[in-house]
Amino acid sequence: MKKPLIGLNPYYFEYSDAMWNGSKDGYFTAIWTAGGIPVTLHHPDQDDSINEIAQAIDGLLLVGGPDIPNNIYNGNHPELLDSDVMTPEREKFDRNIFLAMYNLRKPMLAICVGMQHINVIRGGTLYEDLTEQLDGSVYHGEFNGEWANHTVKLEKIAY
Repeated sequence: MKKPLIGLNPYYFEYSDAMWNGSKDGYFTAIWTAGGIPVTLHHPDQDDSINEIAQAIDGLLLVGGPDIPNNIYNGNHPELLDSDVMTPEREKFDRNIFLAMYNLRKPMLAICVGMQHINVIRGGTLYEDLTEQLDGSVYHGEFNGEWANHTVKLEKIAY
């Protein structure tokens, strides 16, 4: 049986005056452990290549990362965003690869900002800072700090 090829959206960061494309090793380990083959994706030069990428992979992992730019979801409190905000290239690629995979009805798993982005793409909005804006929210830790774990409830949705 062929192992599924699982694409990971890129996590861009600046280092030494250059943009880097990287992902946490734990994501790759989890995919290998589950029997898949992980591959890091990169935004293409032409948007039409995104459909080709979606057709070539069997599943998608939308990884965590920095805050989604406030203007993408018409947020009201840009001052509550972290200083590290998702690049326009990543936002566009993540949006387009999600939509291509969604249209192909291929499996996806979204973590942290990946899930937030799906919510926004599907017409939802966000709180810029749960701790500041929502009483009784689950503490999610500091960005780039210690890991925070909590229970979530998954529900199957019909396409």
